[in-house]
Amino acid sequence: FSYFQCVDRGVAEGLATPDEPFRPGANQNDVADYQWLQVLVDEIASNRGRRVVGANGLQGRAMFIVCGACPTIGVGMQAVLYCLMDNGTVDFWWIKPQADNPSA
Repeated sequence: FSYFQCVDRGVAEGLATPDEPFRPGANQNDVADYQWLQVLVDEIASNRGRRVVGANGLQGRAMFIVCGACPTIGVGMQAVLYCLMDNGTVDFWWIKPQADNPSA
């Protein structure tokens, strides 16, 4: 479905109005919900992406984050951190806030 087909279908099925479109499967998190990433985003934006170490011991540096890529029932708040590894490859990890401190 295209975005417009989803809106039309949602309105036709009474799940949405033209002012409040229905987006099946849409991430319900707001941008403000990702405050726990603020420090990491600031580091990347200022070209100081933190160093990371992959499971194979290869080191790299954080490049960018994709928020809301795959929320699930068990982990609704997660993002994907992409890193440029020292050997020139790109690696990624699913990241999420700390359970005991959702803002970190």
